[in-house]
Amino acid sequence: MYIVNYGKELLDNLKKAKLVALDTETISLTDKTMVGFSFAYDKTEFYAPVKDKYLDNMPKHKALYLLNFILENCTVIFHNSSFDIPVLASFGVTLPKKEYEDTVIMANLVDENMMHGLKKLAKAIYDVDMIELKEVCGTGKNRKSFDEVESDLKVDYACADAKMTLRIYKALLERLLLDRPSYGVYTTIERPLLSVVADMHINGIRIDVSRVFEIARTCENKINHAKDKLNILMGKDVNFNSSRQLREYFIDKLNMPIMRKSDKTGAPSVDKEVLKTYAEINGAAKLLLEYRKYNKILTTFIPALTPVKWDTNYSGKIFAAFNQAGTVSGRFSSSRPNMQNIPRDKKPNDPEYLGIRECFIPEDGHIFIGADYSQIELRVLAHYSKDINLMNAYINKKDIHQQTADALGIDRQNAKTINFGLVYGMGSKTLAKQIKVSENVAQEYIDKYFNTYQGVKKFWKDAEVQFKTFGFVQTISGRKRRRTKHFYHKDDYEQGAEIRSAINSIIQGTAADLIKRAMIMMSRRLKEFDAKLILTVHDEVLVSCPIKHSKCCHDIVKSSMEKAGEVLSVPVEVDVKYGRTWAEAHGDGIKLEEAKCK
Repeated sequence: MYIVNYGKELLDNLKKAKLVALDTETISLTDKTMVGFSFAYDKTEFYAPVKDKYLDNMPKHKALYLLNFILENCTVIFHNSSFDIPVLASFGVTLPKKEYEDTVIMANLVDENMMHGLKKLAKAIYDVDMIELKEVCGTGKNRKSFDEVESDLKVDYACADAKMTLRIYKALLERLLLDRPSYGVYTTIERPLLSVVADMHINGIRIDVSRVFEIARTCENKINHAKDKLNILMGKDVNFNSSRQLREYFIDKLNMPIMRKSDKTGAPSVDKEVLKTYAEINGAAKLLLEYRKYNKILTTFIPALTPVKWDTNYSGKIFAAFNQAGTVSGRFSSSRPNMQNIPRDKKPNDPEYLGIRECFIPEDGHIFIGADYSQIELRVLAHYSKDINLMNAYINKKDIHQQTADALGIDRQNAKTINFGLVYGMGSKTLAKQIKVSENVAQEYIDKYFNTYQGVKKFWKDAEVQFKTFGFVQTISGRKRRRTKHFYHKDDYEQGAEIRSAINSIIQGTAADLIKRAMIMMSRRLKEFDAKLILTVHDEVLVSCPIKHSKCCHDIVKSSMEKAGEVLSVPVEVDVKYGRTWAEAHGDGIKLEEAKCK
């Protein structure tokens, strides 16, 4: 139902209903200027346009009053609040102080293997085919932004989204209540975390634009340099992005060995890993890898790190999307840009140094606090395996990598590779490649490792039995990783891969539970000092805080992460550093005096 005005009757009905699904419509997925909003309660749904070119718009002051009324008086349900909350905030809505619901998060906890889009859930749960956005806005050259669509179909589309969100919430809640551990994860971790993630989306990350442009120029120079040399070596007619032409050059012309074949086509592969092998003896392959590396940075990271704002207040920030239900293990994922893929900077004196993380800077008068758990996956493994040698190493604060090196008779760096690799079920073939030994020697190291840490082998076997017998494994907080529906239709290799992935999820998922709990704890306390959580990557967090409150905020971050880790049976260690950039805060760090002098 299309609504422009409302009265006391609607407000009274909303207050009685209490449960309201709310959805926003924007110009596009990238331009998040709000065009209108829809809401549904009981068996009633409305769409209110606020910036539409063809429909009569609800006056902004009325829209704000209605939205604030709903958020204050009702239990609000979103489908992907990470999108809607920043849109509402930009419109001027006062964000809710109480918790709200999110059906994306609920669906992920009900079954992490299923698709969590609203239309997919509607089909899976109710066998309903909903109106698709492309049916409203069109596709390709004929695509219109939502505010430009003249058809009333957009009203039906918006109302249907809110109505279905309400229906799906009720179905998912019923399922969660039958699975108490998953419901516990939702109520104690994921739902309280929603507002923390919303703040991260609203805060954004300030960018040093001049540094971004400097890196772009460096990349352009390196790309042109590589192209000029490749044109001489390979010929100007070779397309560096064509697998066929690369095969013709490296295999047919130069007689390079066929390392492996493509699973899809059966043709000899010339992918990145093959080119790395070729690069050890061939200059063109080395140049090609360099060309691709800098071209990816220039075409992928540089645009993502160039601030653009979809409202009128240009802020010099980027607004990455953090998805707390973006992985099956419970870890965060992110996009636009993918923060996990932002390269870790080499040392400034390295010829390949770009300093991409130097582009991330705090607001004026603020400093970054970077914190991460030390060896959290290995500590989680020690907790689950109850292996006496692993546990004693952490309880007595020994160097776990040196301990493994001494037990296996290898150097510390290779021991580090083995420690972290075997946490995730690395086999002898992969290990051999990584530490440059034969497969037989790699297997000897693996055998020695499991002889030293016998509890780890038992943990893996027990987890595999549980996964096969009960159909799931779970983290320390009760987050489940379930067997896929087609598990028993897979061959042994594919089943083995799914089992390894599931056991990995126990480790990664538990680490994710810890960092999420820590984020909830620290966020509440940091706000008292005008400090903000800026981003999270795996087991790391980055906080921007006023320099005058830096010591206090440092202690809050550290104590929150330590408190969250107390559920493990071995102690956790948290590395906390100050920095004027992300690179400094998660690198060598700086002293507070250096920040104050800047």
